[in-house]
Amino acid sequence: MEFLETITFMGSDALIPINRIKYINFSCSDGYRIKITSDDGDWEECFGNDMDKANARYKMIKKIIKAG
Repeated sequence: MEFLETITFMGSDALIPINRIKYINFSCSDGYRIKITSDDGDWEECFGNDMDKANARYKMIKKIIKAG
């Protein structure tokens, strides 16, 4: 089984099984965010105003999911 590593809101690492990911949303409200929704819960990665870093991470996640 393959996993996507992400960071929780408390700053610790979380491993999300790739085959259980349902949705990935890229948004901007008070900063750029990627929300990952899976069968096991929701995770949100925050990037502040760094659009380049957020976009690179979003593309990376999409590539990992397609490979998984």
